[in-house]
Amino acid sequence: MPCPTCSRIGFCSLACRSQALETYHAYECSIIDFLFEAGISITCYLAFRMITLKKSGFFTRLRPFIEGGSVMKQEVEVDEEMKKYIATYSLVNHAERRSVTGFFHITLMANFLFKCLKLVNYFGPNSSENIDFSGDLSEQESWIGALLLKQLQLVQFNAHEVSDLHMERSDSIEDAKSVFLGAAVYPTVALFNHSCEPGIVRYCIGDMLIVRAIKSIAKGEMIAENYGPIYSQKTREYRQRVLKERYWFDCNCKPCRENWPLFGDMNMDVFKFRCTTSSCGNALVVHSNTLTPFITCQSCKKAAIFSRA
Repeated sequence: MPCPTCSRIGFCSLACRSQALETYHAYECSIIDFLFEAGISITCYLAFRMITLKKSGFFTRLRPFIEGGSVMKQEVEVDEEMKKYIATYSLVNHAERRSVTGFFHITLMANFLFKCLKLVNYFGPNSSENIDFSGDLSEQESWIGALLLKQLQLVQFNAHEVSDLHMERSDSIEDAKSVFLGAAVYPTVALFNHSCEPGIVRYCIGDMLIVRAIKSIAKGEMIAENYGPIYSQKTREYRQRVLKERYWFDCNCKPCRENWPLFGDMNMDVFKFRCTTSSCGNALVVHSNTLTPFITCQSCKKAAIFSRA
């Protein structure tokens, strides 16, 4: 469904369009071409959308909860939308590790997005008249400008891709492709740490992000997701370089510590299994011509059962 005013944006339904025109698109419509031509990244656009989704009064009501500390413990009535934003605001942003140059660049972007809000009268009628900052900013304007700066920092490390699975045939996933739709912040899923051998997979259904376990996870074991590179497809050097550049940490997951081989480099004549004894975990080497399903672990001396598909 097309926007009745601009030619950039389409909506999936009348209900979706009505909701957008009552919230974020009411502000973005007149400057959408400008935003696209500015070449801002999807994460910068997401930081902007986090503001335009709500009226300025919403963030004014949030201010005492955020500035007061321990926001989720205060015995006050906070609605679900406020809780969602507070949880998002509390996510890691690595501000203390950001260089002076990096902080300067992100401040410039916050300033640009703030001027866009002023341009579309987000702060009320005639607020665009002071777009050059010739006068003093109101308390509300200063506060939302600060939120933009914070959001630009946190979405860098916490945004998730929103995608859609396009299938050539309804009865087969062969030749199916994952199509990028956008980005979103899911504050609960953002708490999962990374592993190059993740224990969960995530997929989208509408605006929901579904997380499902893909292997057995022991009690007390960390439930890890994957931030991009998988051990079976990319070398350790590549994975660690990408994760360091994008998320600012040195990966120390098991595939990285033990430098697991790529699937393409594995010898298909030799299989490796973990000993099934919970206190052992030793690697068992089995040749493809082995007939018995039993093998004795050389570490714990117990017999283990293995099977090949």
